[in-house]
Amino acid sequence: MKRNIDLQIAGAENISFEESAIAVWGLPTSAGGGTGRLGAEKGPEQIRIASHTWNTLRTSAGYQFDHSGKICDLGDIPLDGLSGAELIAEIAGKCPADSWDRFLLTLGGDHSITYPLIKAIVSKCGRPPGLIYFDAHPDTVDQVDGNPYSHAAVLRRLVDENLIDQERTLLIGIRVPEAEEVDYIQDKKLKVISPDDILEKGIGFVRSEMEKLIDGNPLYMSLDLDVMNGCEVPGVENPEPGGLSSRELLYLVNRIAPHLSSCDIVELSGETDPAGITAKTAARLAIDIMGGVLNQSSKGK
Repeated sequence: MKRNIDLQIAGAENISFEESAIAVWGLPTSAGGGTGRLGAEKGPEQIRIASHTWNTLRTSAGYQFDHSGKICDLGDIPLDGLSGAELIAEIAGKCPADSWDRFLLTLGGDHSITYPLIKAIVSKCGRPPGLIYFDAHPDTVDQVDGNPYSHAAVLRRLVDENLIDQERTLLIGIRVPEAEEVDYIQDKKLKVISPDDILEKGIGFVRSEMEKLIDGNPLYMSLDLDVMNGCEVPGVENPEPGGLSSRELLYLVNRIAPHLSSCDIVELSGETDPAGITAKTAARLAIDIMGGVLNQSSKGK
């Protein structure tokens, strides 16, 4: 069945999920947040609106979209009033993924959505994916105020439940871990690339470390916008100084996008950025990800 959506991400056409190569959907919730500014429930809408900023739809690497009917926008699922285990169950139950071969781009929402997304995809499609986790925070606390499904506990849930391939997991941009998280990362031997590592070793080092995860098996990318320097993305829930520049992130995303199986973009709290810079940056990332996937698909994976 075809969907007619008033507001769709740029490049989407009125095709069915089954006809698409890329499916986009939104999870408008900030119920897993609460450790910073809220507003992430408006993120999917703000990304879609900002994606129509450019007159020509092309990636920052130069790929021109051909409008050949490969992108389907499924809209948002209603999540008002849901939190904790109920929220997790609703997202997992509604996840449309049916194969690692169909690319699912999810627009958040706070970072708590990543856990039920990967849980649902692994349940339906098998094979825990490798994971590229862009974030200022490692999200490996056990719980926040009694909530084990907080956006600050996402990666811990994924690791503890064996939902990701830990040997193919890479954390990029981490710079403000809690003491509990440092211990957990060391205990689990998780690979972390900090902004200091990037400064000392260069952006090419990060690219080479990401490319080591490409082995023909599923590879998921979770992109928390606060991985960037807070002065470039003021409209996130927990902005932090000293992160990646938007240019560095776009460079890395354009190189890895053709090899991804699924992805989410999270933590846009656009109302704290009235100039719309953060939403436009998130939209540019979404366009570059979709373009990278389509470009690779046209060449044949």
